[in-house]
Amino acid sequence: MVLTHQVILVGTAEIQHAIYRRLAYRKSCRGRALITDIPLFSLKKHDRILPTKDVLDVSDFEKLVVPFIVTFWRMTKNDRVFHNCPLLTMGIPGLTYDKWGVDGLHSWALGGLGASIAHGLRFCIRSPVFRPLSAHLDNDDMDRLAMNHIKSLLMVHYKKKKEDPEWKKSGTEVSILQKYSVVQTSTYQY
Repeated sequence: MVLTHQVILVGTAEIQHAIYRRLAYRKSCRGRALITDIPLFSLKKHDRILPTKDVLDVSDFEKLVVPFIVTFWRMTKNDRVFHNCPLLTMGIPGLTYDKWGVDGLHSWALGGLGASIAHGLRFCIRSPVFRPLSAHLDNDDMDRLAMNHIKSLLMVHYKKKKEDPEWKKSGTEVSILQKYSVVQTSTYQY
């Protein structure tokens, strides 16, 4: 089993200062992370602080009043979103797991959806359905022609959809969710 996080009670100013001296912002670590190991707390280089109920802003670590609890997350380059959401642990009324939903942007940017779509498009481009069969074209040219074929089909599809009045109404996520009764708006307070 891989350790994904380490919770530490920072009980004295000396402990806080010892941790603070080893913190730095690193793009490769996606935030404020350790630049060296701290064996006393079983922390390793590149373990990163994430916001929690006690540490709302990681940039204020050195300004916090002791005692407080800090959570360090250990991850690889592929573990982009494996952590708790601080919003769900803060006790905000009405914000619970049963009201939480994944939106398309985060699925695309952070999840496997982007990779799945890319593999699907690559499969379509390489399939003989969209790819021209010619002995006089190299693979790059055939790929470009297949992409243009797919692009033209999508343009025709969305041009037809533009004329559909029902499709025009479903332009926002809220109307799509309401149309298919996924979200009951009566449970939300605006």
